[in-house]
Formats: sequence, C-alpha cells, structure tokens
Amino acid sequence: MHTKTSNPTTIEARNQAVARRWTEELWGQGRLATADEIIAPDYVRHDPGDPFPARGPEDVKRIVTMLRSMLPDLHITVEMMIAEGDIVVSRYSTTATDDDDLTYAHAYDRD
Repeated sequence: MHTKTSNPTTIEARNQAVARRWTEELWGQGRLATADEIIAPDYVRHDPGDPFPARGPEDVKRIVTMLRSMLPDLHITVEMMIAEGDIVVSRYSTTATDDDDLTYAHAYDRD
C-alpha cells in the first residue's frame, strides 16, 4: 500500500483538516461557529436521503442544532480519512441515545 507523506501545506492535508472540522467540531461537538469558518455562503447540500435542504452556513447550523437537540449525547469519531486532490473520503463512527424515539430508526421495526 502506498502512503503519502503528510504535509500540512498540501491541498490534501488542508482539505482533510476542513473535513475533520466538519465532522468532529461542527456535528460532533456542536460548535456552530465552525460553520461560519468552513462553509461557503453559496454552499448547497445535495443529499437525496435527507429531508432537510441546506443552503449556506445558517441552514447547516439549523440542522446541526436540531440533530444535537434530539441526540444531546451524540459522539462522532473519525476512523480514517483519505484525500486526493480536492476529494476527501471519511469513515467515521457515531453513537447517540435516542430516548424519545425521534429518529427514523423506528421505521425499520416491522412485525
């Protein structure tokens, strides 16, 4: 397996740092100021499986706030990141307690 030397000045390293902040700081810790620092004003989220559209940092902050209020003990751990050019792929694990049955998990419980 070929491993690139990590150099924080490379585009890959900078993109990984932004992707890690998106996952760990914004979503995992709920640090909403991170959205203003890393999300472009003309950002548009393209996620066909998610019913909440997002345009710009304010919409993302709204969704993060909603999710973290439903799952206050949400914890996200980045397990691995791979970057090439302007593409970053992350593998992460997420844990949370859904005491109020507010998520979509109940849709899969069928008798």
